[in-house]
Amino acid sequence: MKSNFWVEDTGFWAAMLVFVLAVCSLPVILSDNLYGMDVLYHLNRIAGIAAGLEGGQFPVRVHGYQFNGYGSLEGIFYPDLLLYLPALLCRWGLSVYDAARFYVVFVNILTAAVSCYSFRVLAGTWRIGLIGAALYSVCWHRLTWLYLDFGLGEFTAAAFLPLVLAGVFSVLRGDSRKWPLVTLGFTGILTAHILTSVYTVILSLFACLLCRQKLRESDRLLALGKAAGFTALLNAWVWCPFLYFYVTMAVNHSQPYLYNNFMFTWWDVLRVQFLLGPLLLLAFLLYLRQRHACLKAMAPALSDWEKGLLLFAGLSLVLPFFPLLWDLLTDLPVVGHIVAAIQIPERIMKFGSPIFCLFGAMGVAAFLDSRPGSRKVMVLAFACLTIFGVYSNYYLSYHWSGHRYRVHDFVQRTDVSLPSDFASYYLYRGMQFAELRNGAGEALSVSDLESGGASVSDVQKVGVSMVFSYRAGTSTQVVLPLFYYPGYVAETAVGAKLPVTEREGDHRLQIDLPGGSGEVRVFYRGMPWMHVLDVLSLLAWFAFLLACFRSKRK
Repeated sequence: MKSNFWVEDTGFWAAMLVFVLAVCSLPVILSDNLYGMDVLYHLNRIAGIAAGLEGGQFPVRVHGYQFNGYGSLEGIFYPDLLLYLPALLCRWGLSVYDAARFYVVFVNILTAAVSCYSFRVLAGTWRIGLIGAALYSVCWHRLTWLYLDFGLGEFTAAAFLPLVLAGVFSVLRGDSRKWPLVTLGFTGILTAHILTSVYTVILSLFACLLCRQKLRESDRLLALGKAAGFTALLNAWVWCPFLYFYVTMAVNHSQPYLYNNFMFTWWDVLRVQFLLGPLLLLAFLLYLRQRHACLKAMAPALSDWEKGLLLFAGLSLVLPFFPLLWDLLTDLPVVGHIVAAIQIPERIMKFGSPIFCLFGAMGVAAFLDSRPGSRKVMVLAFACLTIFGVYSNYYLSYHWSGHRYRVHDFVQRTDVSLPSDFASYYLYRGMQFAELRNGAGEALSVSDLESGGASVSDVQKVGVSMVFSYRAGTSTQVVLPLFYYPGYVAETAVGAKLPVTEREGDHRLQIDLPGGSGEVRVFYRGMPWMHVLDVLSLLAWFAFLLACFRSKRK
């Protein structure tokens, strides 16, 4: 059913959505602290992209800020497309803290816009879209990953979950023209957070398996196949390098294991829902009230789609609190590794949140329709529960996290800037950056250039790009303050390529210099096939837009 935003009674709910966004964003905007268990890690990511851009690298696959400027494969192992926005703000003079604050507000607005459109597609009215967006903006998992963890990757990926839901279920229900939503939703997730990507793919395949009878209709199967093909092409530039380096390089990753943080009592379960999601809980109770009234009035029963969505949402809410089930799954070969990578079982709940928001919005709309004079009460309830939910989450996260960092605490990624779990992420396996020392026994720094028998001068380093002049009587080797990764290039002022190798022991980058003198430029270009993928993904965007235009005209 089509609807028009401008002729529906949507002004009230649009204003309410703006209010909800303001309440969600103000704690980050007004506080002089940014804190959370991962805050320094993600601030380092922003600074790493900014340093890479300053050094002329694009896309920034080797971050030039981490490890005292020695470089990290952060841009390959952790998708960061939207983080280019705060990185550019840093390049234009904004502090990394203020850029991160701006990014949080941006993602809040993006989440509201995407979820509003997605719920409108699923329900058919802008009013339910706006109500659902307001509910989703204050979902407990969004607030927790922001205030407790400051996990910008997962926080960003959550913005696109409703779009995937809208696209997949629209196609399965027979509207094959909605396949671009699947591609856009998956692209947003695949370029933001790996773990969310893996589980979204698995759950989407599971939904298609359950609806395999519907997929026998050629237009639905073709639409999903088209969406999958474009998704693969649009994100090849991100995921092919990730898979290549993940398989070929032995680097430090987060170890897949489940944290021992299961909640064993139903009071703990209720505490999470009442304390961190009171507005959504009220809305869903209104939906259950509306369904109960329909049953009493002998109204049509739930459709198969509603039953399936409610069953999945209910399982996502309950399953995280059964440790025996997770123990059994982690003992299975292959499956156990994937399950353990989720680390926190409560992460499953975020996949059910858009469904609860959709039905909660339907419940709120039905309640207002049945009681036209209850709008003032609903305004008061929305305002009070939004403020209570956001600020209770914010202050509890403040005390639970124990990680509070002021501006002057932000330093480069070494053993003192990050918790030990993060201090050597994506560095060669077995290496700890804090344990590496130069010839004088000091921690490695950008000044640790080993010139061999050459005289080196005019050294300039920006990100992971370096320029220096040298003079040598015979051929020699120079060891630079950079970690070696496949894809580095060294060339003279006239463009002659110089051999680049990896020094054994500390994996530092070394260059073979010929005798004589000259200027040498070193930078990360990436491997040739990476550039092919970059061009392929760019061309895929043009093809995707053309396909969307043709699909809309049908």
